[in-house]
Amino acid sequence: MVAAIPAFMDSCGSSLQVVPLLLIPAAVNQMLRGGVIIFTCLFSKIFLKREVYRHHIVGVVFLVIGFCVVGMATVFGPGDGSSGAGVGGTILGIVMVLLSLIVQAGQFVVEETIVEKNQIDPKRMVGLEGSYGLMFIFLWIMIFSYIPCPSVGLCDVDSYLEDPIAGVAQIFSDFWLFFWVMCTVFSIMIFNVNGLILTQNVSSVFRAFWDATRTILVWGLSLLLGIDKFDTQSFFLQIVGFTL
Repeated sequence: MVAAIPAFMDSCGSSLQVVPLLLIPAAVNQMLRGGVIIFTCLFSKIFLKREVYRHHIVGVVFLVIGFCVVGMATVFGPGDGSSGAGVGGTILGIVMVLLSLIVQAGQFVVEETIVEKNQIDPKRMVGLEGSYGLMFIFLWIMIFSYIPCPSVGLCDVDSYLEDPIAGVAQIFSDFWLFFWVMCTVFSIMIFNVNGLILTQNVSSVFRAFWDATRTILVWGLSLLLGIDKFDTQSFFLQIVGFTL
């Protein structure tokens, strides 16, 4: 039953992270997402009484600077990924990202407490969280189906944030969409299992660090596959940021 707590927090954090992808530029979202390490480190110090050494603080500072540089590179590069959601939508997106970071950091610390006190196997923990998470996500989807969309241009059906029927129909009407949805499901499972193994053997802060650095892989593959345009100025700024 205790696994329902981080599952609830994960469902809230994930829901809060989805909508901002439609409301704010990718650069701003990327810069803010790096802040999960700050909140995780802070909560670890307050609730778990973990010792925070000077080299930990220096590491967090370098990481935050790195994400800011990467975000600046995206802003100054070819296109800023703006969504056109307006000032109100942008502010809402930023607030939702910040709230998601706080919730996600809390989830990491709660999971560390549970796996330490109960010595539960990471795979079992992920399975239990997933079972409870399905129920919570279903609840949020139903709620979002009745919330008006902040920008009419962002929503397909009746200007609401969510339409589960249309979503399921789209998934099963396109083989490749269904294929990538299944790939995402399995990759998240593997990601969560290994994240809990890191939490159990090292700390939640270490997990948050690796959670943030996966952006490097996304960036590299995007350039190799031609999803992002190569721009000399932004490329070297990104190199500096990811090096930090």
